[in-house]
Amino acid sequence: QVQSVLAVRVGTVSSFYSSSTSTTTVNLSSANQNGSASIYVLSNQSYSIGISSLNLGKIVHSTDPNFYIPYSTTLSGSNISLTSDYSLNNNPITQTSGAEFPLTFSIQMTPSSSLFGEYNDTITISINPME
Repeated sequence: QVQSVLAVRVGTVSSFYSSSTSTTTVNLSSANQNGSASIYVLSNQSYSIGISSLNLGKIVHSTDPNFYIPYSTTLSGSNISLTSDYSLNNNPITQTSGAEFPLTFSIQMTPSSSLFGEYNDTITISINPME
């Protein structure tokens, strides 16, 4: 019997799959309104990718949650919404080098209309076997 292999890693774009784990930070600012990362998956069975946003697709001010800035997200070139959990189903078995799913984030921000300070969101990515 061959055991199931399911692994996910988030890292920089075009860096291929590796077994190292890390937290990836994407910085968005009024000067740099676009950011990117990639999801890398290694799987020997069909799988789904789940993506969720703690703040439902908004970066929220670190000390005043009444201030937030919505952002847009694309996965492999297609717009996705993080206002609720997102799922990409029925992905095929990957090659041994894994499969890459580029993520891009962008904001439209006018600094004069935003409260000064840091804004944050946490995105959780998971893979699950398809039966």
